Amino acid sequence: MKVFFKRFITFFLFLSLFAVHSEKVLASEGEQRNVRFGVGVPVSVPIDQLLLKWWVTDDLTIEPLFGFGMVSVDDNKGYNWELGLEVAPHWGDEKLAKFIGVGFALNLLKSGDETYTDKLLVLEFGLEYFVKQKLSVTGIVGGNFVFADDDYSPSGSIPGSTTFNTASALVVYLYF
Repeated sequence: MKVFFKRFITFFLFLSLFAVHSEKVLASEGEQRNVRFGVGVPVSVPIDQLLLKWWVTDDLTIEPLFGFGMVSVDDNKGYNWELGLEVAPHWGDEKLAKFIGVGFALNLLKSGDETYTDKLLVLEFGLEYFVKQKLSVTGIVGGNFVFADDDYSPSGSIPGSTTFNTASALVVYLYF
C-alpha cells in the first residue's frame, strides 16, 4: 500500500510540474479556442457514459455526467444510472488547456424492488489538447472517494464502506 501512495504522489507532482511549466507547449499561433459546449465520449473505458462540457468562461467549465447500463444483481435484471456534476478551472493557451476538476456523482442501481446508491466525491487532473477548434482529446487522472450503500455497492466497493479509488480516462470531445 505504501508503494502505491508513493507512486500516486510522485505522479501527481510530475503532472503538477508539467502543467505549471508548459504554458505554451504545442500552441499554434493565431488559433483561438472559441468553443462553448461539447459532448465527450470516453475511448479508454467501456462506453456507457456521455460527458458534457460547458465553457462558462475561457477559464472555467461545468461538466455534467450521464451514464446508463443494464446489470444483473442476484438474478434480477437492473438499471445502473450515473449522474454527476464537476466544476473545473482551466489554464493554458488555445491549444493545450490544463485543469483541476472537483465534482460529485451518484451511482444508482435499481434492481427489482431494491435501489442502491453510492455517493462519489471526485478530484481530477488533466490536459485537454485541441486537435482542431471543434475537436479535442483529453487525458484525465484522478481519484474518487466512494461512500458505498449499506446493502450493495453499485461501484463495486464493500457495502457500507468508504474507499478511495484511482482512475484514468481518455476522452474525445466534439464541440458545437
